[in-house]
Amino acid sequence: MSRREEKPLPWPGPRPWRLFLYPNQQNAASAALRGMRSCGPRLMKGRVGALLADEVGMGKTFEALAAAAIYLAACKRRGVTVFMVPPGLMQKWRNEIKFFCDKVDEVGGGRGAKMAQVLRDMRNASQKDQWDISGRIILWPTSRVKAFIRKRRINKLSLLVLDEAHKARKQ
Repeated sequence: MSRREEKPLPWPGPRPWRLFLYPNQQNAASAALRGMRSCGPRLMKGRVGALLADEVGMGKTFEALAAAAIYLAACKRRGVTVFMVPPGLMQKWRNEIKFFCDKVDEVGGGRGAKMAQVLRDMRNASQKDQWDISGRIILWPTSRVKAFIRKRRINKLSLLVLDEAHKARKQ
């Protein structure tokens, strides 16, 4: 019995990004974007959102960053975007965001005013102090969710990226 190969989803992002994103990362980011438009797999039908799950080292962080950047550049009205990560992974995320933005610059994939702004906001978020909640994109530890809600009083999020969701617990 042969395994049926799935056709890759069309890449919705800037063409140059294909130079540094592996095919599995492109496909995962495309699927996540479909999920964020409520047209993903049957499990997600009628729901807006996406779940990226894969083995360690497969590039989920880059997949999330690519999907977030494309999604935010396409948003007509942008609210706040929050990347909530475990405290022990804050520095890793800062480094990954900087590396991602550097790669986009390297291949020339940050063209267009909206995408350029999203990438600037991402880079700024990676350079901020851990407790700085100004800006459109915020990197915040999952251990401080209640403090974030009290400080920011967010009415509407454009996007919430939750890393290691299986480890998140009620605070």
